[in-house]
Amino acid sequence: MARSRVAKLMAYVLGELTDALAVEGFSVSGPLDEIGSSEAGARSPSTRLAWFVSPELGILGATAAAVHALINTDRESGGVRFTGTAYVVSEAVDSVLREFPVAALDRRFKPERSAATANILDIAGFGDLETPPKPDRRFWMVTAEYGDGIERFMKDVRGPVRQWFAQRDSLGKLISLAAQPATDPPHPVPSRLRGVVVLCVLDGRADVAGEIMDFYVRREAYQRLDSRERAVAFDQALRERFPEYALARASQHP
Repeated sequence: MARSRVAKLMAYVLGELTDALAVEGFSVSGPLDEIGSSEAGARSPSTRLAWFVSPELGILGATAAAVHALINTDRESGGVRFTGTAYVVSEAVDSVLREFPVAALDRRFKPERSAATANILDIAGFGDLETPPKPDRRFWMVTAEYGDGIERFMKDVRGPVRQWFAQRDSLGKLISLAAQPATDPPHPVPSRLRGVVVLCVLDGRADVAGEIMDFYVRREAYQRLDSRERAVAFDQALRERFPEYALARASQHP
């Protein structure tokens, strides 16, 4: 009986989030990473996953804004708890990087590459967008009538999450972020930098892409998921895939 009640509460929370996010321009999406389905019990009876996407909050034809909700049973309260994560995703980037050798990508990509995708340019948990950051930020609903989790989740979507998307809604803004280090560790984010470089080439800005990569391959240190060898391999893969990029790189070091 308790399990059935919690399952209904999960469905209620998911339905309310779906309706509220629709008002903000987000529609339900299939999984945008390798984690899995939003169907009840797809991974565990105590977990629900849901993705919502808004192309309008991204760059036309290049990126989209996405919100991921992870809903879990909360044994302490007898209700559910959930978290939110914001993503910038790009099918255009994924279509290019999926053809690149694994050695040119970051360490998330294994040789078999059975599940990983390269569509994620940037990511931030809702708690990461708080001041100060609260990495463990969660939302709760004890019953459909008791709890403010849905309201607080949507307050974040309308506030810091939308602001985060607005800081990434043009290629110019993404270029300014590409080489910007993460706060910890203080190195550029491999997926963001690679994604922005690809978008630059696709947008006819091979010279800018080359400048970013020239900076990147000359670094002395990299985030743990990356290395100079991987960066150089990525640079070489770009040269082979895009003649205009190869020309831009050659002109930088005649």
